[in-house]
Amino acid sequence: KKFKKVDGVLFHQGESNRYNSKSYWESFMTFVDSVKSVEDVPIYLSLASYCEGSFNNELLKIQDSLIISNENILRGPNTDILGNKFRYDDCHFNEEGLIQLANLWSESILKSSEL
Repeated sequence: KKFKKVDGVLFHQGESNRYNSKSYWESFMTFVDSVKSVEDVPIYLSLASYCEGSFNNELLKIQDSLIISNENILRGPNTDILGNKFRYDDCHFNEEGLIQLANLWSESILKSSEL
């Protein structure tokens, strides 16, 4: 209410789905529908699957497909490129990782289009 509108939603989630990515598409689209019911804004989706030293390529493909096949879902950063150096528990970002993450988000927002 203070700013009168929402310009976009930044969505970073996936680490907890790395072992069970089957329901990611449906769960994410439920989230998209709930956002649309409040305001029609772009949703930036990061590619995120890294945790405990591993990636989930299936989850990354699902996230990529969501971006490609939905006009209002824009490409956020691929946070998997920020390895263990930027994480305090080999999963969640440490202080330096959060700075790098913010920079990646800024680049994605400025680019603001499908690659």
